[in-house]
Amino acid sequence: MIGGVHMKFKPLTEAEEAIMFKVWEIAPPITSVILLKAFTETRGWKSQTISTFLSRLVDKNYLSVKKRGAANEYQAIISKEEYEQNFAREVINKIYGGSVKRLIASFVESESISHDELEELKQWFAER
Repeated sequence: MIGGVHMKFKPLTEAEEAIMFKVWEIAPPITSVILLKAFTETRGWKSQTISTFLSRLVDKNYLSVKKRGAANEYQAIISKEEYEQNFAREVINKIYGGSVKRLIASFVESESISHDELEELKQWFAER
């Protein structure tokens, strides 16, 4: 479910994801000018680059846009938490055939998860 609506998860490019994380960080509504200030310094992006990414995010149903005078105001349609959940589900489906057990097993077998973290997971599952 994305933004309260059932729809196919559309993955983001690294640049689109960076913009979304900035949108989630800043109180809505947000304009391209605000994003331009943030990304000119860190990435050297120009106004047209920001506009292109914003258009793509609107097309992918991550952002809504409203015209306010001469400026467009953007607002996230999905929350950061919804994105993280959908992204995780996509990875689990694609790499682990939809099996959370296989995901956790791969962490355990590769020693990427500590004994303490494993115990925390057991506790978390027991409380559900």
